[in-house]
Amino acid sequence: YGVAYTNHVESWNNVILKARDLPIHVFIKELRRICLEMFYTYREEAEKSQARLTPWATDHCESRKFMADSLTYGTCSCHWWQMMSIPCEHGVRALSLANVDPTTRVSEYFTNDTYKVVYEPIWIPIKGIEQ
Repeated sequence: YGVAYTNHVESWNNVILKARDLPIHVFIKELRRICLEMFYTYREEAEKSQARLTPWATDHCESRKFMADSLTYGTCSCHWWQMMSIPCEHGVRALSLANVDPTTRVSEYFTNDTYKVVYEPIWIPIKGIEQ
């Protein structure tokens, strides 16, 4: 259905590639640093954005082009819309033909407001054993 279940794992493995061979206590510190950096980056990105949707959802909606089965229920025979709660290429095309903004049919999960809430927490460093 267009979803590769290992993509996120492969992406994360790529992020931690250099840290994987470190001693465990150094590895944990490096993971923490990576997560802090990612949260900071995404939080800043969300704060700067004026868009209704996250960057990924915006790109997805802008790049789609064909016809959907049902605009009323947000369904399509390709099942992408039902699974991902974001219009598939067919849905975006059908919505466009009906003069409906596809971004209004995207799940709240993909809105910039939700993005901000997810990355809002600021991680406070705690002292380690040696400190």
